[in-house]
Amino acid sequence: MISKMTGRLDLLIEFYNHTVDDALIKHLEKHHTDKAPGNSIEEVEDRESEKEEMTDSLELFLTDNWEFLTDRMFYMKIVTEDLISGMTERLDLLAEFSGHLCDDSIIHHLEKHHA
Repeated sequence: MISKMTGRLDLLIEFYNHTVDDALIKHLEKHHTDKAPGNSIEEVEDRESEKEEMTDSLELFLTDNWEFLTDRMFYMKIVTEDLISGMTERLDLLAEFSGHLCDDSIIHHLEKHHA
């Protein structure tokens, strides 16, 4: 998961100074995804329904697409080196816990000692 996220952030920096909005997310989903994009009305409606059901930020990061950009950390923000490097630093820190269950105790530890 962490390597996929790092790769996505590396690609996202190519859109430096762009706003993370619906148009950018659609472009990334169409041209830079692990899965072939679905173009049927049913598939688009299914994705919209799934998007509405996702409430936990972690779920957005675990998806195999670009929906993590809809999280408040990114959405409607300008792509800058600071935005990308901040997230990269967090992923590097999280990588140190590789093999551990990402549960409330790890989240509490990260918030307490690495905020």
